[in-house]
Parts: sequence; C-alpha cells; structure tokens
Amino acid sequence: MLDVSTPAEAQVWLANPDRPRACFNGLDLCDFDFETTDLCGCVFTGCDLSPAALAQAAQQGAALVPEVASVPFQVARERVYRVAELYAGLKPGTPKARQHTFDYAAYGWFMDPATQRPRHLGVGDTLLARTHDTTLELQLARLIGRLDRPVVGVMGGHDTPRTDPHFAAVAELARRLTRRNFLILTGGGPGLMEAANLGAFLAPFEDGALDAAFKVLVKAPNTLGPDADAWLETACQVRKTLLGAWDADEPEGSINLGIPTWFYGHEPPNLFATHIAKMFYNSLREDGLVTMADAGIIFGPGHAGTVQEVFQDANQNYYRPPNTEPTPMILLGKAFWDLPIDQIPDTATRAKPLAPLLKELAEEKGAPDNFGGVVLRTDDPDEIVELLEKAAREKAAPRCADLWKRRMT
Repeated sequence: MLDVSTPAEAQVWLANPDRPRACFNGLDLCDFDFETTDLCGCVFTGCDLSPAALAQAAQQGAALVPEVASVPFQVARERVYRVAELYAGLKPGTPKARQHTFDYAAYGWFMDPATQRPRHLGVGDTLLARTHDTTLELQLARLIGRLDRPVVGVMGGHDTPRTDPHFAAVAELARRLTRRNFLILTGGGPGLMEAANLGAFLAPFEDGALDAAFKVLVKAPNTLGPDADAWLETACQVRKTLLGAWDADEPEGSINLGIPTWFYGHEPPNLFATHIAKMFYNSLREDGLVTMADAGIIFGPGHAGTVQEVFQDANQNYYRPPNTEPTPMILLGKAFWDLPIDQIPDTATRAKPLAPLLKELAEEKGAPDNFGGVVLRTDDPDEIVELLEKAAREKAAPRCADLWKRRMT
C-alpha cells in the first residue's frame, strides 16, 4: 500500500490511472475530487474529507480513522514534532511549568497516575495510540531520507547530571560529528541523550557557545527534586540566547533527532533535539533507535536501558541478513564496559563489563575480530571519529538501517 503524506503526493496518486491502494495520512482533502476514483481498499488516517468524499469512502469500503477530539494528540502525524509543539503551553520560570504543556497532557492520557504505568487501553484507544506512533515512524523515515546524512546514534544514562565529565565529553563529540555531516540520533531524554542533542544543536554556532551553554545548564544538573523546574528553565535560557526565543526554529545546521517515549514520561524530553518523534510504545521506539542508526551507535555509560540497546544492536549484527554489513558499535569508557567485576576501579561505579560477551558473540558468528572490526572500546574521541568516518567511507554493502529505510519509504 502506498503511503501518501503530502497534498502533492495525493495529486500524483489521483492523476495515475493505474493508482494502487493508498493510505492518506493527516491531510486536508476537502478540495480534492474523488468522484470518479475507486477508493476501495484505501485508508484515511486523520484526514479531512468533504461530506461527499466521506460518504463515498464509506460506501466503497475505504477504512477511515478520524481525528478524535477527546484525545490530546493528533492521531495521524504529517510531520515529526518540534520543540515548540511538544512544549506548547510552557511558561519558563513558573512552578511545575511542564505540567501545563502538550507533552504532559499526552503523558497523562497514556499513564495511570496511581501506578505510574501505562493505563489499560481498550481497542479504540490502542488503535489511536498505535496509529500515532506508526505515522510518526513513517515521517521520521522520510525526514532521514530527505536529509540524506549518515545517522549516528548516541545512547547512555538518562540520569547522568550535566556536571558529569561524560556529559561534556559526549556534547563535544556530538558537535564534532555534526560538523562532519553526521546526523545525531538519541532517545531524546535527559542525561547523555541531552548532551548529544546539545552538542549537535550547537554545531553551527561559534565554539565558545558550548562552554557558555554549560555555565547556564550546570545550575540545574538533573531533572529531579528542586532542579526539575530549573532544568527546563536553563535549557530555555540557552535556546533564547542563541535563537532569540526559546521556542524559535533552529538553524538547519543544528538539525538532530530525538525519539523519546511517554512510557518514561516522567522524564522530560530535552529541548535540544530539533526534530522529535515522541512515541507511546517504548518497544517501537527502542527498535527505531537501534535500527535507524546506519552509521553506528555510540554507547556511553548507562544502566538497564543502555544495556538493552547494546544487545539489541548486537542482535542485529549477529543475525544480519546475507550480503549486509555490520553496524559500528562504540563503547565509550573502557573501564565501564571492559574490565572484569573484580578489577573495576572505584571511579567506574555501576560499571557494565559487556565487552567480553560481545566478543564471544562475534566469535560464535565466525567474526573473532569484533564483527568485522566494528566494535570499538575507547575513551578517545579521535578514535571514534576515525572509525565512523572510515566505516562510512568504505561502506560496500547495505546495513540493517538501509533495509529499514527501504521498507519504510
């Protein structure tokens, strides 16, 4: 089935005498004339149709998923979110400012406030939430295709404070990679995800802008306790200084991606991912985070979520289809990922010695050189940039992300 997400695509479809079945996503089609068109088998998600077209679609057996006024979100997205949309209603500097935003309203719709877990959704609400996530995934795939830049994922601890040395290191690395035409993708939340989005956001600005941003952001190191309101406010201050207003559009050179989830909706999305695909279902979000990163993934120190992403990525490399290349995996922090438990220094608290297990998986697959030399354990940003550029330059076959993009677009 053909996905149609712009008026121009709808016109091309109408003009095609051999038109296939199509799914129209989030479009105003009131001025389109479907009178001589067979709509059998077509799908309209979140579209506006004239009364005549609406009756025709129903009579001919088209599927209709309308927008629903009783939910706080647009069911069928025609584009990914921007900061101003996600944080619509935000008044920086006011107490509990996030609770007055669209983002928080969507979180409140999805979650049970008593258990802080997703509430039971009936078939109807499940259909709406999954339609939202599915159309958003499509729009993200189209955006990545239009930008046509190698995508580097950056994963890591959501609770890494802005004062942590790893925060600064990841931000500087992400800025450097963005300036070298890589497209940064993160989970869109706080911690090291914010650090990577921040670095990419600052790529087109002068070098001193990053240090200036740090001086503001460290006043509210994390999203917990008394820092919660200030965490947002300081990010708004950085954006206002650079853009003139906290909710202004970013320059093209700042473009980077975040995929947060309302499943972890108690964690606010950071304000430095310029294009945001926030989803209800964490399973779809996690798959996207790993699969979309065609140029490689950098894993900073993290916890259970980061460990899950490491092995989700390893699984794709291990079971990759024939005639495809493995995707580079970079473990940032040798002591965190590599040392046996009894040799981990006190400075590497909560370390996760996964590297030996990754090596074992590679050997099982007949690739004792770390899946073809693409697994790197390092503390050196130069090594990271060198591996990613070499892998992009010498790429000779598709990776899992390339197969995903073909499927989605």
